[in-house]
Amino acid sequence: MITRSATGFGPAVVDELARRVVGRRVVVIGDAMVDDDVIGTVDRLSPEAPAPVLRATSVRSGLGGAANAAAGLRALGVDVALLAVVGDDHHGATLRALAVADGIGCDHLLTRADRRTTVKQRLVDRGRQLARIDFEDRDPIDSATVRQLLDGLDRVAADAVVVSDYGKGVVTDELLHGLVERCGPHGIPLLVDPTVCDPARYRGATVVKMNLAELDGVLGRPDHADLRTDGAIASTATAAETLRSDQGWPTLIVTLGEHGMLVCESGRMPTLVPTESVDVSDVSGAGDTAMAMQAACAVAGFDQVSAAGLANVAGRVVVARQGVRTADLAAIRAASRPTTAAAVDRAALIGAVADARARGERVVVTNGCFDLLHGGHLGLLRFARAQGDRLVVLVDSDASVRRLKGVDRPIRGQADRVETLAAVPDVDLICVFDSVELPDLITALRPDVLVKGAEYDAEQIVGADTVRTTGGTVRLAPMTPGLSTTRLATPRPPLAP
Repeated sequence: MITRSATGFGPAVVDELARRVVGRRVVVIGDAMVDDDVIGTVDRLSPEAPAPVLRATSVRSGLGGAANAAAGLRALGVDVALLAVVGDDHHGATLRALAVADGIGCDHLLTRADRRTTVKQRLVDRGRQLARIDFEDRDPIDSATVRQLLDGLDRVAADAVVVSDYGKGVVTDELLHGLVERCGPHGIPLLVDPTVCDPARYRGATVVKMNLAELDGVLGRPDHADLRTDGAIASTATAAETLRSDQGWPTLIVTLGEHGMLVCESGRMPTLVPTESVDVSDVSGAGDTAMAMQAACAVAGFDQVSAAGLANVAGRVVVARQGVRTADLAAIRAASRPTTAAAVDRAALIGAVADARARGERVVVTNGCFDLLHGGHLGLLRFARAQGDRLVVLVDSDASVRRLKGVDRPIRGQADRVETLAAVPDVDLICVFDSVELPDLITALRPDVLVKGAEYDAEQIVGADTVRTTGGTVRLAPMTPGLSTTRLATPRPPLAP
């Protein structure tokens, strides 16, 4: 079995992500590299061999691997520290300079004379990659270097840690064990982008992201290039969920290219998050972009399905443009879908609900402040939407929030809160109300299902008796531990210089 999510989010959700990541800090640790594009034209074959001759006109250097994931996070507004190893060479100096220019913290970027910096050199003719030359050392780093990297992590107060493993020798078993020991007890999300040979190496990770070819390699099955049938996607979802469960990972994300992303989470049915088609110009950096968005959403309190939807949008930005390996918030906002839900007044809401009921639709209602929209809210909305055909969200007015929460709330005005909710695909109709009006409004709407969070006592929910009297039901949505507006609103210290 598999569920399907909506394909995208509106600009307001991107704006909410931008607000949430301010002051949040992510450490990226792993195989950093330089991507060199040698750009030119081919107009003849070599006289020495049947090979094209590229007449080079320029070289474009960029960050690759772990450094590109760090650049992707920085483009999203996240404070980033890069923990990696480079050689004492020209390319090592280039990588450091590019990272510093992007605002990436490099205090714990180690230089080693006995290693060379990993370089991927692409030969490009009119946007087409002719060949790639790799310069690299794959020998595992020694224990002393592992300790230096872990000491660097200890000195950086991280809200999440990303491991970017390209199999170049930095991500050793010793390093992974040290990361699990430091992240697990403190509830710090540990997100891993693996080079998968033995998935058991990554036990203890919070989120593991791999592509379809990597999943097939782990499972020892032939490549599934054609996912156009529901059966093929369902079998992939079953295989991915089995792998996730066997390894004890809370979440496994499988990127499926043009088909979107597959999200497998403990205790939930696998979810396919489709993407919209786009003309692909260059896939370089797409995986790093997806991981950067997953990490940004993790520190912002977004749930994994929402993160996958946003990662789809960011990925479309990257693959549609030659040489672009990161997607910033402005580009993602421009590529996101417009708001889809309708914000209406009381009279229009009652009419719209009556029309929906006349069409035989099952109407679901939930209510709340929705001040800083986080993963708990999105989980509640997704749960509520699954209870019927039409989801109505009643939003407390600013005056109502002040009475309920105190003079310092709401943090965001009702217009901003409504705009953000309107961009959530699960929401159909939104109406601002005052808390004193809620009983009468529930009576007028007569919802088939009334949904609140599981922190509430079912017998004390406003409108519950009315709903039951008219033949409806009351459902309690599961809580998402550790997420609250109060916690998200607490400021964090700035990244140490």
